[in-house]
Amino acid sequence: MTLHVVNHRSVVGSLSATDLAGDFISWDDPLFEGAVPGGIDERELRRIRSSIHGESLRDYSIDALTYFTARDY
Repeated sequence: MTLHVVNHRSVVGSLSATDLAGDFISWDDPLFEGAVPGGIDERELRRIRSSIHGESLRDYSIDALTYFTARDY
């Protein structure tokens, strides 16, 4: 299976409309912004990252923590 990781949900929509095989995920968490601490589990990392990006993801219909959790599963 092929996984395509892209930088915006609109790109997922565009690529999904093509015959490109595989799954698509939008990674809307620019890791170069804000803290990315080591030595913590993925749940805590999602909590920290969502607190950083909560406002910048406001165009999503759900809050950042809910979005990141759904993205990861």
